Amino acid sequence: MPDVRHDQNGKVIVFPSPVWESPQSCYGNNRWITFSPKLKRNVILYSDLEYDHWVLVEATPSIKSFCEQPRRVRVQLPSGPVTTIFDMWILWDTLQQEYREIKYQQELLNAPLESRINRQIQAQKKWCETDRVNHIVMTDKVIRANPIFLSNWKFILSNLACTQYVDLSSHIENVRSLLIKSGNTTLRAIESSFPTVDRYLIRASIFTLIHRGHLKAPLDVLPLTASTQIDVVL
Repeated sequence: MPDVRHDQNGKVIVFPSPVWESPQSCYGNNRWITFSPKLKRNVILYSDLEYDHWVLVEATPSIKSFCEQPRRVRVQLPSGPVTTIFDMWILWDTLQQEYREIKYQQELLNAPLESRINRQIQAQKKWCETDRVNHIVMTDKVIRANPIFLSNWKFILSNLACTQYVDLSSHIENVRSLLIKSGNTTLRAIESSFPTVDRYLIRASIFTLIHRGHLKAPLDVLPLTASTQIDVVL
């Protein structure tokens, strides 16, 4: 049976696929191809800012699913038709859907009212209002507000990408059981509790549990080290 879900408005949720585009040619943009533990596939991000935004999405356990470059729409505005592609589709664990556009705040502040950027955002908002889904413009001021958090999660995600083909299920269960029994402890102490297992596999298991929201660490205030305190999410 297909997995049929309905959003808060009673509409059937259609999980989109990326609308593939040729590489961006704008000077200064970098294209990232990286593994998503949430989706279990590679994702393509078309700028450094989109990449940083993706890191935040992966770091949010309450985001159930997402899709980069999910939909191309054509919207009629008073000034004429606009064709635009959303940067990301988000599905929350509440089944609320959301479309996002990623922009630099200074770019928005300097853009004339009838500029391509503003017309693009107007078109996206109008389409989302018609389809009764949320639309959010995420700027660098929000995305890069906490450099420590971003740096920690980039390290975690790079570790998870390296072990994407490894079956960690038994290690994950052992780590979780240990934390439930022992309570708050350090990353180093957890690794030391499994001396016969490669510490990189134990570390990846810890990071998987953090990614899933089952373990927690002060990733928003301190750099991630062997002394980082790890605890179970109750």
